[in-house]
Amino acid sequence: MYALVVLLIQSISILAQSVISGKIIDKNGEPIASTTVLLLNNADSTYITGTASDKDGRFEIPKIRPDNYILSFSMIGFRKIYRQQQVGQNTKNDLGDVVLKLDQLSEFYPCQFNRKYRTDSPAVIQIRCLG
Repeated sequence: MYALVVLLIQSISILAQSVISGKIIDKNGEPIASTTVLLLNNADSTYITGTASDKDGRFEIPKIRPDNYILSFSMIGFRKIYRQQQVGQNTKNDLGDVVLKLDQLSEFYPCQFNRKYRTDSPAVIQIRCLG
């Protein structure tokens, strides 16, 4: 009898888990593949689970327990986004399109090739930086 009660409780907790999904795109609506999507604890930002977007920019994080979370979206060349997300019991949380913006360099130093540097490589590198 005890084993039956434990099995029933485990079944209910498995059924009571939710899903977060969405699509990562750029400002032109193009999908961004391989974007890292992390689910973080809202209280202390500790890592819970994560995934990466597929070639169509879609992602899905299954088996999430009801709670408040932080989602982190990151991809090289784009600004990282943090988003708070409340997850209810046994819900599908479709975020729709998540738009990543290009990251801008904080400082830029234009360079022209001028000086010659020799390394152990057979290639000769010439660099002249302005400014």
